Amino acid sequence: MANKSLPTNCCDNNRTCQRQGTPFKKLLSVGNARPLKGKGSMALIYKIAPRTMWEAAIKTGVFSGAPVDIADGYIHFSTDDTLQGTLDKHFAGQQDLLLLAFRSEDFAPDELKWEPSRGGALFPHLYAPLPTAKLYWQKPIPMNDDGSHSLPELSQ
Repeated sequence: MANKSLPTNCCDNNRTCQRQGTPFKKLLSVGNARPLKGKGSMALIYKIAPRTMWEAAIKTGVFSGAPVDIADGYIHFSTDDTLQGTLDKHFAGQQDLLLLAFRSEDFAPDELKWEPSRGGALFPHLYAPLPTAKLYWQKPIPMNDDGSHSLPELSQ
């Protein structure tokens, strides 16, 4: 039986990392489990950022993180499965947000680590500054009248 807290593209049902052939429990202890790519596909990870913060980062070429990222020592990302929860929990009522998409394979394994967080779900954490040139695409996140947000289409 599959563990529902694991991303479907990360590890197989017997809890062994398909990429590294290592038991998942061991990978979690060092935080280096990475999602698998199927043929012709890529794993996208997402950052939610205020437009002004991202535009300032573009001028320097590096996003050093939001205050919460700096306090935690890494840049928080979400997956498609965790994105709406992140948006609802941390960004309700905030206007002029951007959804920034990045290809997980564009980051070195020692910088991008997949670690358990909310409910045991794996979240990508970047332990390095984020070069803005690695942006795959960006889209505005519309805010509803009640202060909640509707995610844009997650395809390019």
